[in-house]
Amino acid sequence: MAPADEHVTLLNGNLATRTDSAAALADIAKMEARVEAGMSDFLKWAIGALVAPGRLIGALVTLH
Repeated sequence: MAPADEHVTLLNGNLATRTDSAAALADIAKMEARVEAGMSDFLKWAIGALVAPGRLIGALVTLH
């Protein structure tokens, strides 16, 4: 096999097909959905963590 033929064979074996691209895009969409869900959970937790100390201080002040 000539070196040029070997290069063509090597390149053809490493190129992505439309099916490969579609599968990759589907995986990316799934990851984006998981990141958005995780971010939503994180924001709920962070806001709760910021509000709770203020409410605790307010309750302690009113008890005094």
